[in-house]
Amino acid sequence: NALGSLIQIVCIVFVAFCAMQVLHEDALHTAVVAFDKHRWVSFLGTSVFAFEGIACVLPIREAMARPETFNGVVSGMIVVLAMMLIGFGVVCYLAWGPGVAAVALNAPEASFGVRLAQALYVVAVFCTYPIVMYPTFAICEGQVFHRVPFSLKRKWLKNLLRTCIVLSQLALAAVAASDVEMFVALIGAVCSVP
Repeated sequence: NALGSLIQIVCIVFVAFCAMQVLHEDALHTAVVAFDKHRWVSFLGTSVFAFEGIACVLPIREAMARPETFNGVVSGMIVVLAMMLIGFGVVCYLAWGPGVAAVALNAPEASFGVRLAQALYVVAVFCTYPIVMYPTFAICEGQVFHRVPFSLKRKWLKNLLRTCIVLSQLALAAVAASDVEMFVALIGAVCSVP
């Protein structure tokens, strides 16, 4: 997980550097608008989705040496994360305008740096996937197997359930890949609200 987080940070810094380089060389994109009345609903859902990992902080509270500081730590991190997301989004939008890709690593230029960042991001997702999926697995297993006694059969049934969840996500990703921006906004609006 630390490797995945480090890779994500490197990729974000790389994309931000590219955006700042575009801003330095070309100034602001000509089609920048302050408010897009056609895409603001998508923006709201995507903004909520940005905090979908908040469920992963509950196990952290249990492991804290001083859990009484949990509220302050989480509040501070949410503010820092929100400011980073806003800053990153504004810089990329000012550099590439409304044509900025929903996934920033879908950059049109095929330079070595872009391809390397894309490959590293795939590795990062692979590294962080288990911790992101832990709450989903725990909730589903609790609902499905709460009356099944502990045994080797239960273990393999849980593995089968996890495999089915992962395969269903894979199928959903294949179907939604062509319109990822709207899919992320829908998931954010429907599923990520506390």
